[in-house]
Amino acid sequence: MKKPILLLCLLLGLALASKAQSPADSLAALLPGMDERRQADFINEHFYTFYSNNYDQAVALGEQALSIAERQNMPSVKALTLKNIGVVHYLKGDYEKALTHYQRSLDLYESLKDLVGEGNVLREMANYFKKTGQHDKALVNLEKAIQLCTEARDTACITASLDIRGVVFLELGKLDEAEANFTKELALLERTGDQNGLSYTFDNLAAVATERGRFEQAIQLLEQSQTIRQRLGDEHGVAININNMGEALLRAGQPAKALPYFQEALRKSEAIGFSDLRRHVMQMLSDTYSGMGSDALAMDWLQKSYALKDSMFNEERSRQLAEMATKYETEKKEKELARQEAILQRRNAYLLLAVVLLSAAFAIFGFVLRQQKQKRREAELQAELTTSEAANRLQEERLRISRDLHDNLGAELTIIGSTLSRKAFQAGSEMEKQELEVIGGNARQAMGLLRETIWAIRHEQFSVKQLAEKIGDFAVRATSLPVEVQASESGIMLSPSQTLNLYRIAQEAITNAVKYAGATAIKVVFENAAGNHLKLTVSDDGMGFDTANKFSGNGLVNMQSRAAEMGGRLELSSSEAGTKVVVEFMGVESKNHS
Repeated sequence: MKKPILLLCLLLGLALASKAQSPADSLAALLPGMDERRQADFINEHFYTFYSNNYDQAVALGEQALSIAERQNMPSVKALTLKNIGVVHYLKGDYEKALTHYQRSLDLYESLKDLVGEGNVLREMANYFKKTGQHDKALVNLEKAIQLCTEARDTACITASLDIRGVVFLELGKLDEAEANFTKELALLERTGDQNGLSYTFDNLAAVATERGRFEQAIQLLEQSQTIRQRLGDEHGVAININNMGEALLRAGQPAKALPYFQEALRKSEAIGFSDLRRHVMQMLSDTYSGMGSDALAMDWLQKSYALKDSMFNEERSRQLAEMATKYETEKKEKELARQEAILQRRNAYLLLAVVLLSAAFAIFGFVLRQQKQKRREAELQAELTTSEAANRLQEERLRISRDLHDNLGAELTIIGSTLSRKAFQAGSEMEKQELEVIGGNARQAMGLLRETIWAIRHEQFSVKQLAEKIGDFAVRATSLPVEVQASESGIMLSPSQTLNLYRIAQEAITNAVKYAGATAIKVVFENAAGNHLKLTVSDDGMGFDTANKFSGNGLVNMQSRAAEMGGRLELSSSEAGTKVVVEFMGVESKNHS
């Protein structure tokens, strides 16, 4: 009787041990029974499962597969393995190693003329450029990736590229373009049944919903994504979803409910070594505690976030990575130019032979003509390269300035505000407390103005719709009055200076209507005029005022100065029926950033 009981206990113990083993460990346990070639293929087939559970294990197995591919002369497997190892280094925050692996993989795929392989690596490199704020380069790489994958008719490669392109648009604030990419991707994934891809698409659509203020929809989409990721055992994706649920609740004004999600996301990201997510969650914890009024904890988490960010991506390392990417791109261009030159020379030789057979005179004429054409083409290419490099340098400088403002001045203002709040709480007299609170309010107001300025200088151009959405966000924060914001469709773009000046004018007009006019409703309208001319009108139904003294206050004088600064004109009219501020100005020529 004892033997069956003993056997039952043994089987139960084995079952529990098997259940406790992770999917990655279970797969790794199968490797010793395979020959080397099958091991390398198996590791790459299940690479997502390996790195979803343990980054270090995934890198070790990737190096094992890479060694096998080199010994067995398996170039396609080597290219795939290099790409996969690069992905893990990227997720770990080791961007230098990630970029090196991507570049080696891309060279191999190009030599093999593997279109899908090239597309997949270009997509991952676009993800790197997105991460480092080089959105233009990211979009160029993604366009090439989608073109190659479409040519090869590889749906998985297309959907993955659409996914990252949607995220780039999301980071640029182009919500319509982002949602269109994710919706197209969703239709392809539902047709192929790719559950892992669906989990990421639901997650990204939730991000769009959060940006639009549709928080309930965002939570529902995240729950759909989470169900899939838990079923797949995707610890990496589960950690991202938990953080995103916290962000949706925080954006909805529920910091206390968001806090447990961020705490759990931090725990999971630390467990799997997801450094990039861990830094982001620390920032979210700082914002959460700030929203809950715990300034000391908010400051502590903010400093931890900056410390981890400095260790991952300091200024010197950023410079080295940029130099590495530039050097690699230059080498590729030189190789391509050399290849084209060789092709051109061979073509010239054949043409020269044919021309010589006809007549020596015609041969000389043709040779001179071709040389001139080649020189013109080289001059055109050089001019295009110079223009492109100048634009890239300008954009990189703009991004550097905005990062410096946010990371340095922004952090200092946050510290000042937090310190003043603490000092006010500890003040010995009511008068001292009031004075400190006033100064603290000024610091917070300065922080708000700084954020708006950073927003305006990060990009080369803004659409009228983007500015209208920003004004709408301000109106929601500034007043409980109904504020209607209208912007007609237009291809006209705004420069950063125009964007910031118009935003400040609208901000001042709305504030005046709320504070002094006794208004019950406010309307903001952007209209197209002739050519590139646009008109902004801010009107209210308040009590009005005497326009003979319209520029006696600093606010109205500043509005007039801002309109003049951007080459426009401002008109003010007021009566008992309300006040109207009208600004007419000229937009800038639209540029294609795809």
